[in-house]
Amino acid sequence: MALKTVNLPTTPAAAVAALSNKVRLALLALAAVALPACSSSSDATPVTTSGMVQNLTLDPAGQTIVTTLEGFEGTISPAAVEASGGQSAVAVTVTGSTFSIAFDSVVSPDHQVRFVGVAGISEEWRDVTSTDLRNPSFSILGATQDVSDSTLGGDTISVQFFSGPRVLESAAEDISNWTLSVEGTTLDLAGSTITLDNATQIASFTLGRFANLHSSFTLSCDVETVAATSVGSNALT
Repeated sequence: MALKTVNLPTTPAAAVAALSNKVRLALLALAAVALPACSSSSDATPVTTSGMVQNLTLDPAGQTIVTTLEGFEGTISPAAVEASGGQSAVAVTVTGSTFSIAFDSVVSPDHQVRFVGVAGISEEWRDVTSTDLRNPSFSILGATQDVSDSTLGGDTISVQFFSGPRVLESAAEDISNWTLSVEGTTLDLAGSTITLDNATQIASFTLGRFANLHSSFTLSCDVETVAATSVGSNALT
């Protein structure tokens, strides 16, 4: 009868070492099979970003941008939001997937906004739209000649903007954006001042000594709104 020779480890220690080597190889093989099944960052649900909207219903001053981040979990620091005009984000509030970003000054359709350093969100610049793109008008509420003394100047005019976004305070109070004329002659507004009440949208003029009111006059302006639209260019008499 033929006999088969079997080579066995000569010592118990050698047997253990051989078994350990086989177990190690088996575990490596299992790991190689399992790796493709593991999820990667590319398999994660992508964050879907809606447009950047200047919500004038929420904030008539035009300093709040609202966007939706579907699939994003967590919070975003104001430091992670940038505006193309150099405006600084001061607060970010979250309601579900809706993020409201408050800035320190107006962010309008003239600007873009982006997130920086937020995992899962692209850092590309996004255009801003507004909830109100109307061109407002204005009307003259009253005009008074100053007859309290013999010194020229001091006449007053009050106008109110309506039917559209708020006007930019800086633009409305810039006297160079206004033209006052009497019987076809443009008056010199040097020394005149304007104060705008943002809440009521009433601008109050105090005219300088070179601009004196008459019973009939024409007033026009070139003033921009917080939504980057313009006040109706029609002059009022």
